[in-house]
Amino acid sequence: MPEVERAEGKVIAYLVPTEAAEKAVRSSHQVWLSSNPNTKGNNTIWNLWFDHFYSGMAGKEEKHGYAEKWAKYRLPGDISTGDITSMLSNQQCNVGSIQVEVESARKRIALAASVLPDAVKISIDFPA
Repeated sequence: MPEVERAEGKVIAYLVPTEAAEKAVRSSHQVWLSSNPNTKGNNTIWNLWFDHFYSGMAGKEEKHGYAEKWAKYRLPGDISTGDITSMLSNQQCNVGSIQVEVESARKRIALAASVLPDAVKISIDFPA
């Protein structure tokens, strides 16, 4: 989730176990429901925030501070939205050979994981 919706700049990613994410989302949703929201059916809210608590959220700490709460789940490295845009614009729409596709995928995965492409291994089990 970006710090500011559709923000330009650095992207920080977390790989949170499903159980932990579900518990946090459900808890935050209950806090929101307890505030008696008047949404008129437009229930598009941000459920979890990675920033610090701000005034007006007293008693609703469950919704904020996930950068600290989930620090152990943060993926190493980061990437900018500009890098992502550039990477996507350089992709071709046509699917190439398997070798070309695998090499392209290795490079993208390496960039996302902040490792050299040689560290990324991809195997394909073709049916017999």
